[in-house]
Amino acid sequence: MPPRERVGRWQEIISELFVRLDCWSSDADVFDGNVEASMLGDIGCNRVATKPVNVCRTRRHIARAHGDFLHVAFVTEGSDGIAQDGRETLLESGDFAFYDTTRPFEVRSNTVAMTIFQVPRDLVRARVGAVEMFTATKFTSRRPLDQLAFQFWNGVSHAFDHATEPVRVRLHDQALDLLAMAIAERQEDLPVSSSTHRSVMLYRLKAHIQSRLRDSRLSLSQVAAEFGISARYINDLLADEQLSFTRYVLSQRLERCQQDLSNRALTQRQIGEIAFSWGFNDLSHFTRRFKERYGLSPREYRQESRPSESSPRRPGS
Repeated sequence: MPPRERVGRWQEIISELFVRLDCWSSDADVFDGNVEASMLGDIGCNRVATKPVNVCRTRRHIARAHGDFLHVAFVTEGSDGIAQDGRETLLESGDFAFYDTTRPFEVRSNTVAMTIFQVPRDLVRARVGAVEMFTATKFTSRRPLDQLAFQFWNGVSHAFDHATEPVRVRLHDQALDLLAMAIAERQEDLPVSSSTHRSVMLYRLKAHIQSRLRDSRLSLSQVAAEFGISARYINDLLADEQLSFTRYVLSQRLERCQQDLSNRALTQRQIGEIAFSWGFNDLSHFTRRFKERYGLSPREYRQESRPSESSPRRPGS
């Protein structure tokens, strides 16, 4: 395009891919930009390379918006400045940060290459609670967990399209879990307010439960004793998300069984074997709960998930 038209066109493109934004460049005559867009399930993945450019999301944009996202920016080359909620950070290669599209922000990019993920905010809040105190905060490769999250998210962005559907589900969930762990580690660095303490405790509680799902003896009293807190407090924490201990354990076990039933590599495993491996000890109870959750019996769900012998396979599947 003619150089003078590029910044305006860039604004149209990124407003369509992300959220509505204003865009300008201090040197529009030399501006250049490239973006490659794909989806990781319900997470938008956009690889961006630009010459210097600024973008800004204002209250005017937000008033007309419907989406509720976190943008997580992973810088691979150059530098990128992010400002939101009175904080400002400069990201360099190997760093990442996030910002919330429901509040004003500004991004000032130098010549930069980065991957920006558009994540439905509820996916992060469900794992780690409130994140508002960490917008425009640098997550750096000098911290091992931040470095692992950076490497995993960038790796997933390249591998996702070539994975089978069951593997995609696991990659999606593990990427979100790693991001939540990096945020939870930062929460431990803050002076402990009651709300922060609850967020950290809830994340640790969920992580502990998920690590014990295969144990059919997992119980509320057992977890309460291991955490040194009361059973009532555990249910009080989970009530923040309209859950209870029993409902959360059941939901997580059903999700793991659902993933295994749709995994073509596990077609030789009996349905009962899968159910028992994830902590169920009554097959009729499992079948009834599974059908309530997914609208099909486990056997019907496995058959629906299995591709027809005559249907062509997608590349990479």
